[in-house]
Amino acid sequence: MSRQPNWSIKPRLNYSLVSGSSGLPPDLSPSSLDFCPWMDVAMQEIGTREFKNGSNPKVVEYLQSCDARFASSGALENDESDWCSAFVSWCLQQSDIAGTKHPRARSWIRWGMG
Repeated sequence: MSRQPNWSIKPRLNYSLVSGSSGLPPDLSPSSLDFCPWMDVAMQEIGTREFKNGSNPKVVEYLQSCDARFASSGALENDESDWCSAFVSWCLQQSDIAGTKHPRARSWIRWGMG
């Protein structure tokens, strides 16, 4: 039996890193999310998952937002590839923010550090 996600749990972010605040979460009204517009994009994608048979075209779209030079042959063409990094890159691209365009999660270690 698989566990169903508990959507009532809210992610815990260190808001002091993002917004320069005291570290307390800001009001989560739409206007307060201006500092992270990619989250609106990400929230619209809740429920996207891999298909048992064949590939989910949406996941393939995320993967193809990455630069093919960074991927092994065929890795950006089906939802069997790890796609967490590709999803973040895609969300940022939709918000006109440059990400790593790399399909590996490790590519984000130094992203945004200047």
